[in-house]
Amino acid sequence: MLGLASILIVEDEPLIALELKVSVEEAGGQVVGPVGSVEAALELLQREVVAAAILDVQLSDGTVTQVVSALVKLGIPMVFQSGVRTCDINAQTQSITKSQWLRSCSLAK
Repeated sequence: MLGLASILIVEDEPLIALELKVSVEEAGGQVVGPVGSVEAALELLQREVVAAAILDVQLSDGTVTQVVSALVKLGIPMVFQSGVRTCDINAQTQSITKSQWLRSCSLAK
């Protein structure tokens, strides 16, 4: 299904990260990470090429907002997998324009 696409996993809960890793691998993807902090995710994005990302919103060193901004700038599509309510995600990412979101999402098609 994923055709060996590299998927960044950003999740600070070890069991959830492991479950996501297994799911991506079972779907034929290659996992980048998983990492559990904003700092680690940003470092990986400087070194690795990824096709998409799965993000938790609240990480060990803060919210994922900086990672979202970096992904949008790179045109990398993302999904949020989190216990945080959708309205909280929207509030944390409000600095990202609608056109950036749409451009990022359209690349996933």
